[in-house]
Amino acid sequence: MIPAGQFTPREPLRTLRFGTRWVIWTLRPAGIAFLLAVEAVTLLASVVVVGHTSGDLAAWARLGLLVVLSVIYAEVTDRVERMWVWLHTERGAWIGQSSILLFAGVLLLPTWAALVQCLLMYAHIGIRNKRYSTAPAHRWVWTGTTVLLATLASSYTFHALGGGLEHVDVVDLLAMVVGALIYSGVNLTVLLVGMYLALRPPTVRELLPARSEVSYESAKLLLAVVAAALLEHTPLLAPVVLLFAALLHRSTLVGELRAMASTDAKTGLLTYRAWSEQANGSLTRCQDAGRPAALVLLDLDHFKQLNDTYGHAEGDRALAAIGAILAEEVRAQDCVGRYGGEEFVIFLPGVGEERAVEIAHRLRDRIAGTTGGAAVTGSFGVAALAPELGTLEQLIDDADTAMYRAKDRGRNTVCAASAA
Repeated sequence: MIPAGQFTPREPLRTLRFGTRWVIWTLRPAGIAFLLAVEAVTLLASVVVVGHTSGDLAAWARLGLLVVLSVIYAEVTDRVERMWVWLHTERGAWIGQSSILLFAGVLLLPTWAALVQCLLMYAHIGIRNKRYSTAPAHRWVWTGTTVLLATLASSYTFHALGGGLEHVDVVDLLAMVVGALIYSGVNLTVLLVGMYLALRPPTVRELLPARSEVSYESAKLLLAVVAAALLEHTPLLAPVVLLFAALLHRSTLVGELRAMASTDAKTGLLTYRAWSEQANGSLTRCQDAGRPAALVLLDLDHFKQLNDTYGHAEGDRALAAIGAILAEEVRAQDCVGRYGGEEFVIFLPGVGEERAVEIAHRLRDRIAGTTGGAAVTGSFGVAALAPELGTLEQLIDDADTAMYRAKDRGRNTVCAASAA
């Protein structure tokens, strides 16, 4: 896990930039105290553990192999990793790429060697950071500290439970599961506490990684187990796991880019292009099955006046609030998107006009007065699918006409295309 942006208390979380230079004394005192305390404890514990190094040649050989593989993997996937970093700079905690080989080291190496591996891997990350000027030194130190602490706790627990890879049985599998939970849990918990004390965001939820990233971390830990098993029994096949890891890394990045392209930044809803693709597919399925369908078009009332009176920041907050309401109030199969400016569009498969009008009234009631300092209302137009209305564009046109009729009738109301 890696903290997003910088621990900069004077900026909102969404404005942080990965490349911004900052110094540790600009953080809140509680954040500084926590970071330094964790770093001191981790350093002391690591010195004690590493001080008990042994002359086990097998451990040294595996350590060297893991470090070499980690450097090769980092350099080969460098371009993808930098794009991944760019995509995640304004989020909360997010998933780094070192988990596979680090957790493989937890399973393969004695604790002292796992810590040495972690230190060497983060030394290489520090060199890459300096190469691209992507992060200040103490942010890199803090990230490395959380991973080092997680490695220490996970390795100690795995070995204390009697885990091993020579002849895997139920005890070994249990030790792996517990070790993986501790590795991710310690890393995330310490990281979130530090970020929260330094940033003081309105809610902890802003700092949590997305569900997709939790799934990604789980997949990487599973690959780490496979990599460790191969290194234990068939070392020559270990690079195959890294090939799968690189493909997973790249496919996840492509998925993130696709999601970014289809999501409106201000509302979290679909962009019009993405919405029209989904709505057209849903419309075709309704027509093929002979099912009804309806479309709701919403235009916020006097939105320009809201921006002029309260400022564009308040307008953006209103758009985000409206987007959240629409996402909460519709079904999973409904298509909700931002039509443009202050207009929103909803395609409702399997819904007739009467039911669509009821939904529009419910949305109108939710929207009115729910956006904080600036009261916002909306005018709704509803159109239903009919045999002579065979395209999405025709539905939009009819809903648009009904919506302007709602404007003429005083705004903050709902009109159906079939009503005179």
